[in-house]
Amino acid sequence: NFRYAEASGAEVVVEGERTLRIRTDGEVTYQGGKDALRAAPENADQAQTLVGVFQLLSRLLATQGSAAELYLQDVQTSGSVRTLRFGYHSGGLPIRLSSGSCAAEVTLDGQSVIQLTLRLRRYETAGESAEPLLPLTQALSIARRYPGRELALCYVDGGGSASVQWLAE
Repeated sequence: NFRYAEASGAEVVVEGERTLRIRTDGEVTYQGGKDALRAAPENADQAQTLVGVFQLLSRLLATQGSAAELYLQDVQTSGSVRTLRFGYHSGGLPIRLSSGSCAAEVTLDGQSVIQLTLRLRRYETAGESAEPLLPLTQALSIARRYPGRELALCYVDGGGSASVQWLAE
């Protein structure tokens, strides 16, 4: 129906009861109404709906040309409403966003997408010039300072790039 720019620089597109907001930091949000986006046919089961959501997100990310891919982190259900959270990974290592948020969050009512947030990122492989990691023995020594946490090797997104680090999670 109409399109406008907010004072923050975000571009907003409104169509009926649906709203798409594209922020300057690469975050895209979608809010659905009665005519919400469908992730799967009405009679689809939970697995088919999950595949539909994954395919939708993959199509949205296809033009990014990134070395990272999505993986399912968490599913929460409350009645007919389900929230799916996805993270990015590269080469099997998860990528932690510095904000602590997930790469994508999709809220479904049945098979309809009522809310979607996607944090667009583009990662490239570091190649041979990557910095060496802290040796495992030193990392384990540091990890002992955080009892009850697990030592994990992850990429950490610092806003403009991601580097491999040991994290106590």
